[in-house]
Amino acid sequence: MASSETNLPYVGTKVSLRLGTGTHVEVVIHTNGIRDLAFFTREEGAPEYLVRLDPTSACALGALLCAAIQPPSAG
Repeated sequence: MASSETNLPYVGTKVSLRLGTGTHVEVVIHTNGIRDLAFFTREEGAPEYLVRLDPTSACALGALLCAAIQPPSAG
């Protein structure tokens, strides 16, 4: 996996992460704390999915992805 960071003047910072599957994810961290999470399956063009997260939701998702919070087991 390779990552890169790009400064977006007057907007914030974009972090791109290339995944082993040939897809990539981009997170735009706006100066106001909002995060845009975009999933791309092609090199060019618009994202397949785009999610806008407020700061609280972004932190909750980050905690889940880092396994800091364990969801209850089914069954």
